[in-house]
Amino acid sequence: MDAERLSSSLAFALAVALVYYILSMETVLALLLAVTAHELAHVIVLRMVGLRVKRLRLELTGLCIDYCGYACPAGHAAAALAGPAGGLAYAYFASLLARRLSCGWLEVSSGLSLLLSLFNMLPVIPLDGGRIAVQLLQKLLGERSGNRAAGFLGLAVSLLLSAAGLLLALQGKGTGLLIAGVWLLLSQNAGQGIVKKRELL
Repeated sequence: MDAERLSSSLAFALAVALVYYILSMETVLALLLAVTAHELAHVIVLRMVGLRVKRLRLELTGLCIDYCGYACPAGHAAAALAGPAGGLAYAYFASLLARRLSCGWLEVSSGLSLLLSLFNMLPVIPLDGGRIAVQLLQKLLGERSGNRAAGFLGLAVSLLLSAAGLLLALQGKGTGLLIAGVWLLLSQNAGQGIVKKRELL
């Protein structure tokens, strides 16, 4: 893919460097395989509903897919749902293969894919669940009110995750949920722009 079809931000590069520093190479590759399954499912369904991928952007909020063309709201929702669905399918088949081959690395990849898929279903922009929530709320309340309701919902879920994560961190049970909640809070402003551009994570 040429430079015009793929771009990366400095923040994304720094985040990847941090992940590489914290995790082992095997875990990074396991995560990469899970992410590839997720994004490939997005691309396949985008093409199925008549939308064309223009560019991939690597941002701090994740991999953003710029696309063009016309599809009904159900088509956009299906394209958003495809990522988590593809990730869950990959997690299932990877776990079966991991058991048959006694492959710990593949089992880790399966677990990461399951975790990412479930996390992505949260009704928060810029996650896939947030995009589905936007489509549903726009259908029920109209575009303007639907976008506003989706923004409030995303903020509420992000705050709840952050509060729960802080409580767990204070109890010495890890900081993963806190980091996820804070990341979602910081992504809210960027996420609102992504809704207008009809992009996927």
